[in-house]
Amino acid sequence: MGVYHRIEQLADRKEGFVPVGARHFESLVPLPEVIGASIGHSAAGVKVGRLYQDMLKGLGAEFSILREIPEEDIQKKAGSLVAEGIRRLRRGNVRRFPGFDGEYGVIKLFEPWELETMDGQMTMFAMANGLDAPKAAKDDGSGYVTAADAAGDPKESTGAGASGHGDTLEDSGLNEEQLQAVQSNAPRIAVVAGPGTGKTKTLVSRILYLLQNRRVRPSEITAVTFTNKAAQEMRERLKQQLGGKKNMRNLRIGTFHSICQGLLKASGETFVLVDEGTAVDIAGETAACLGIKEKPQKVREMISRKRTSLEEAKGLWEEPSWLNQAARLYEEKLAALHGMDFDDLLLRALVLSRSQEQVLKGFAYLLVDEFQDISPLQYRLIQAWSGKGREVFIIGDPDQAIYGFRGADSKSFHRFQKEKDTQVLHLKKNYRSTPQILDLGRHVLNGEQMPEPVLPDGIPVSLVRTSGEMGEAILVAKEINRLVGGMDMLDMEAGFASPDNGMPRSFKDIAVLYRTHRQAELLEKCLKKEGIPYVVAGREDFLMDPQVQGSMAFFRSILDEQDHLARRQCLKLLWKVDEDCISRRVYEAMADKYVKMVKRARPGELLSRWREDMGFLEDAEMEKLCQAAVFYKTMGEMADDLAFGQESDLRRCGGKAYTADSVTLMTFHGSKGLEFPAVILYGVRKGLVPLEFKGRETDWEEERRLLYVAVTRAKEELIVTRSGEGSMFMEGLRGKSFAQERIRQKQTGPENGMQLSLFDLIV
Repeated sequence: MGVYHRIEQLADRKEGFVPVGARHFESLVPLPEVIGASIGHSAAGVKVGRLYQDMLKGLGAEFSILREIPEEDIQKKAGSLVAEGIRRLRRGNVRRFPGFDGEYGVIKLFEPWELETMDGQMTMFAMANGLDAPKAAKDDGSGYVTAADAAGDPKESTGAGASGHGDTLEDSGLNEEQLQAVQSNAPRIAVVAGPGTGKTKTLVSRILYLLQNRRVRPSEITAVTFTNKAAQEMRERLKQQLGGKKNMRNLRIGTFHSICQGLLKASGETFVLVDEGTAVDIAGETAACLGIKEKPQKVREMISRKRTSLEEAKGLWEEPSWLNQAARLYEEKLAALHGMDFDDLLLRALVLSRSQEQVLKGFAYLLVDEFQDISPLQYRLIQAWSGKGREVFIIGDPDQAIYGFRGADSKSFHRFQKEKDTQVLHLKKNYRSTPQILDLGRHVLNGEQMPEPVLPDGIPVSLVRTSGEMGEAILVAKEINRLVGGMDMLDMEAGFASPDNGMPRSFKDIAVLYRTHRQAELLEKCLKKEGIPYVVAGREDFLMDPQVQGSMAFFRSILDEQDHLARRQCLKLLWKVDEDCISRRVYEAMADKYVKMVKRARPGELLSRWREDMGFLEDAEMEKLCQAAVFYKTMGEMADDLAFGQESDLRRCGGKAYTADSVTLMTFHGSKGLEFPAVILYGVRKGLVPLEFKGRETDWEEERRLLYVAVTRAKEELIVTRSGEGSMFMEGLRGKSFAQERIRQKQTGPENGMQLSLFDLIV
């Protein structure tokens, strides 16, 4: 079939041309392949071979079975699924995919979702009553069929799906640029995917294409994501398309750190993984030993940068004289504790990948998401993993490189593009945002070219100025009330009762984004005052609180008795003792009390009892920990997420009870990869955007890209607020895409607080 299709491609006639007077022919499929495709097993497998022999003995010759024998007889002998497969073959409902470059072509009769949902009784009932079989999947010529197409869903997507995480065209297939990226068989593929262009969809479709069309083994595919949440979302999408978990067996999807951890454990290495809090604590001990005056967090960051920057990043920042000695001592302390931090995972996995070739078997087809935010060390890992592979596929957007402060190399994307045999593709259509929102994005990027908007014109971007921070926070609460249609009579009288587009939104449609987590404190007070449900996402400062860290270390230590580092941490942070102190009996008594509960009770229950036992009921940081607990079913799941999760992996609700219909509060960084119908950018003023503070040099271009990321999270409505002097990135905004407004504020008394008037339009 592969050679046949190649000849057709070279022909000077249109595909499907039939000469006048041509004789009729039937296109058949070998019976073992029909059986295998019908029951979801390999045509060469034992089960298929046994059924094949039974059918020959009971029904006769293979050609007769395929062409003539009544379907009812086939059903009685081989079951309803095989009978349905032969029925489809006879009617021409067969999808053929050509092979190439040593790969066999594929003939498909069923979609995986059909095999998952069609049991024998349902199909037998349909056939016995003359009903149509499940609707055939729609083929756009690409060989890729969406789950919605296969299910016969008539609705069309107008942008992202309900999850709000970058889904586009989920029901209507791939556009031309996406299809080219999905089907490319170049050895190196770099896809530049701006905001809203369907990056996640393209990446998932690429994996499906490798599995379904090119019949690549799942064990040969590795997909690297930026967060655990992104990895989980990718698994869910693939599971829906492939018809369940069993079809994803051996498919590796995860972050750099989770993949490296798996490689090291598979190679037989034993270690305890050190969370960030413990790493900072060890860095603090290192600083104390060497008389270094810097804060432990700063020392930890500098040591990490030193260990992971490698040759190509040398000279980009000035190293203090004490750093080499500090890095050596830090490594010695980790080794003495048999611990590994996140940097160790990458460094040791790199050594393993270069020295043991069998490690690379799962990287024949390597896919990397958010490539613009990888570090020099992660770039080396990709080189090592893909060195013996067949294809490496990267996707991302250089205009969204925002993690230079963590050691990411914003030039990594351009470096990959310039390497030999790299095919560079661009996704050019934005399905997420209105033209007005993209106009602001273009302005922030100094007029650089933007993806082409697909959505029609929407409402102008609101640029709102207040005279003080309290007024700005109140304004945000009132704007949320307006967007949801007003929550009380006072809101209606104040003019906040209805959204501009006339359709009230739900709370979950709204996100408030800010530059730093500290900005959220005032916001939370105002939202609580207004009774607005909210969720805070991201890695907040409370997670570094000694009581919070010690508490989570306690639960990790009783979940895993081998985790001596967690035991060490909780003794040190909670009871201020070391392993040799007699006071460790207090720990043992508490461990005896909680060890049975920890596997049965939910995290919220455990932490409520724990706070009471430890006298932490009045601790505000522990209260936030309890607010995070509502998102987890087990303490093990919660401990892993809080220790090793990134950005949007972490959430806490704004009250004691969580409701799914909640406003999302998060930093600009945390919003990466997400989208919302309505977005409020809070505090876009001088000093915050770009962020400036003493002792740290500001990367102006990275800050510009960060604001661009925040702006392009909005789909339909964008409100930008500030108090005081505006951001340099927002200067000179003119035109019908923007509506500038000013809020008059008056103080009605110390008890009543700030009262806001109606908007005054100033343009």
